[in-house]
Amino acid sequence: MDQADQLQGTAHSVDPFGEDLHLVDGEVGADFSADFERRLVSQVFLDPAALPRVLEIIGHQDFHDPIASKIFAALLRVETSGRPIELLAVADELDRVGDLGSIGGPAMLGEVFDLEATAAFITDAAHTVKKNSIERQIRRLHQAALGNGSLVSASGQIQGLVEQLTALGSSAEDAQSLGFTGGSLIAIRNRPARVSPFPGYLPPEPALVVLNARPKTGKTTFAGYLAQAWACGVSPWGNAPALPGTRSLVISAEQPAERIDSTLRRMDTGSAAVTRDEWTDRVTLIARDPDLSRGAAQMLTLDGTGRAVLRKCLLSAQECENPFGFVVLDSLSRLTPDGFDENDNSQMTAWLAPLQEIAEESGAYLICIHHVGHAEGRGEARIAGRGASALGAVAQAIWLLENVPEDPRHRKLHVQGNAISEARRQFAVCGEENEPGDILYWRLADPLGGYELDDLIAESEELSTTALAWRVQGELPSKGKSPQANHQRRATQLRESWLQRGLIQTFEGPRGSKMLRRLEAETPQEDIL
Repeated sequence: MDQADQLQGTAHSVDPFGEDLHLVDGEVGADFSADFERRLVSQVFLDPAALPRVLEIIGHQDFHDPIASKIFAALLRVETSGRPIELLAVADELDRVGDLGSIGGPAMLGEVFDLEATAAFITDAAHTVKKNSIERQIRRLHQAALGNGSLVSASGQIQGLVEQLTALGSSAEDAQSLGFTGGSLIAIRNRPARVSPFPGYLPPEPALVVLNARPKTGKTTFAGYLAQAWACGVSPWGNAPALPGTRSLVISAEQPAERIDSTLRRMDTGSAAVTRDEWTDRVTLIARDPDLSRGAAQMLTLDGTGRAVLRKCLLSAQECENPFGFVVLDSLSRLTPDGFDENDNSQMTAWLAPLQEIAEESGAYLICIHHVGHAEGRGEARIAGRGASALGAVAQAIWLLENVPEDPRHRKLHVQGNAISEARRQFAVCGEENEPGDILYWRLADPLGGYELDDLIAESEELSTTALAWRVQGELPSKGKSPQANHQRRATQLRESWLQRGLIQTFEGPRGSKMLRRLEAETPQEDIL
């Protein structure tokens, strides 16, 4: 049995009030849970501002688990001394009074620190700990009184505790105030409608967005360029609106700081939308570097500690009225802690859900870069990410960035989401004068540009979509062969575009083929006269 197991066993057999208790299967009653009490302590670490509310309900003596009790007492002493409630400060305080070793050392303290991902229900947890504490006291009094036959003498104390328990239950909010109803529901309806800062790409509410892509597709440059445009308050391309202009944060565990900076500098030279003078002061970069501060380096692993630091960073910036609005996380596989299993839905949800909560709390969009799995060939953003399906369920928007077959100067983007319309777009990333594979900018492109109806089909002519694909490919049909897949897709896109514009009709041909017939152009009236 290792030290942690020994400590856990001790927690189940030692009463902080100094009394020996009757054990039931190694625990003091069914309501006792060391894990639950330690989770409450973890929530205090996450939200130190909630400590006064917690202290209105419990004290350290209400914990049954000695580990939780000692850590909570240390938290109080740190708070009383005026120091911020941080992991190192609490460790120093435990060490000062000789309790660090008895709880299991820094490893156990770190384990408690990492237990919780949210402090949203901290007062509910405190009420539960207090309820369990009162019930344990009542149980002890009953057992002691039955043992010495003095139940009458203990009845007054028991009655007082029962009254405390009743008062504790009545102090909880009633069902009507727990949610929204009546006037509070009407108030929600009357709120101004949220408008997406980047329509067609981001939902109206700040959220977690996953960007899926294969290596060498340009996912880091795409996310970095958007971070620049966001921070500069400019339109990233074409007819897109100007982005908000709040600060951007780029956290990269994939590449060192120098390489990320080089990528961002290349983007500003290739685009008129952003300038170096603006983005350099508005974008914060956290990546591997000898000079990176210890605090910032904690965010290069987004475990419980890293997420807590990220949350504190974003909320502090918000309180200082200089918020971060756009955060790039590069990448999921490098930012997750050791032992993380991308194929485990429960682990994936437990890691992603706090990031969504951080986005909602801080008002920042979090763009998490991820690698694609085997589903990428199907071109579906929601199922393209490598690993568990929870990836597409938790994130509020999914982007899939892909290469364009046989067209290295373009990229295509598929957007899906819970609060966003599905869309497919294409971007030019360099010009004909540049080497294929270079990514110098991101400019919205017309995927059908360069293909004219007059060049591909004559008036009144009928042909199949496959025959059109051969013309798009610039070759005559070859018996026993098919046009290349990208030309077949382009022919289908052209057919649908022409159909929507009323330039062709379609009908079913031999063996179910999709035939098209070009309509004759209407003759202007003056030509008839």
